[in-house]
Amino acid sequence: MLYKKHIASSKINAKEGLKILNNLNMDKVLFLLDDKKKLVGSLTDGDLRRGLISGLTIDDSALKFAELKPAFIKQSSYSMEKIVSFREKFQILPILNDKMQIIDIINFRVQNSYLPVDAILMAGGLGSRLKPLTDKIPKSLLKVGDKSSIEHNLDRLSKFGISKYYVCLNHMGNQIENHLKNIYSNHENNIFDFQFIYEEFKMGTIGAVSKINKIQNDYVLITNADVITKIDYEKFFLDFENKNADLSMITIPYSVEIPYGVTSIETSDNSIVSLEEKPNYTHFCNAGIYLIKKSIISEIPKETYYDATDLIQKLIKKKYKIISYPTYDYWMDIGSIDDFRQANEDIKNLDL
Repeated sequence: MLYKKHIASSKINAKEGLKILNNLNMDKVLFLLDDKKKLVGSLTDGDLRRGLISGLTIDDSALKFAELKPAFIKQSSYSMEKIVSFREKFQILPILNDKMQIIDIINFRVQNSYLPVDAILMAGGLGSRLKPLTDKIPKSLLKVGDKSSIEHNLDRLSKFGISKYYVCLNHMGNQIENHLKNIYSNHENNIFDFQFIYEEFKMGTIGAVSKINKIQNDYVLITNADVITKIDYEKFFLDFENKNADLSMITIPYSVEIPYGVTSIETSDNSIVSLEEKPNYTHFCNAGIYLIKKSIISEIPKETYYDATDLIQKLIKKKYKIISYPTYDYWMDIGSIDDFRQANEDIKNLDL
């Protein structure tokens, strides 16, 4: 795991600490642990410099130089407000369990946030509209730029601190599973924890989620694996949390231009009360990305075909709080040949 190169025994001396820091390139923070692996201090180049100026020597204990009350995030009890606050002050933060042991780190140089979210990627589609490209390759493995759409999704989600992924598979599912294992088992950060969920039959756009037995976090992001997007998932989460929603759907603008003059008519006698020449109407449409409370999964029936629209209609009838999150961030569904080609043009200028 990435965090292991940032930890050392509190028994090392300053010279040993300096050697470790020297190998950390831009991320020069060392966390010191006692015999029970508990965090007892942090050490930086600045700490060493200040200690030497004050009269300590390079052979003294690293703990004499260290910050003995380092900032940290407790995995079981942190808030997004604390994440945002710490992001303004620190580049690297340790994540601790209830025993005060480091289980992960946040590196704000490469991560945008640390969301308390599990992610489910729906990757079971046939890709019929993309034939012949999908005759031998599943849709989510088609390359957009230098990597597949599912990799673009995983890499972006990981920037927001998401590490637990459930991948729902059907058509050519083994290809997808093997590809992801090959790519991410040797990833430099090694933060990707996968569980692969196979459909025995077509279960619709969300039915396979009912097969997941255990979700780690209280919130779940569900996304189609064949979209390319620059959506800010932290803003999406904060909007969901602030509005105490049960389900939030990302919606994207879709404009319809009427090539004629459009009239408004008084129905009683067909009198024309207004005339608008060639109007353009914008509708916000389902982007195939949802954020839900974990408890909502129990509303998805087991062992049946079920679409996300079925779930939303059910939740509306049961008076759950369902909200829209409109966004103008880049979004593209590569489900057709034309859109796939457009995404490959767009990716040249996108910083995902």
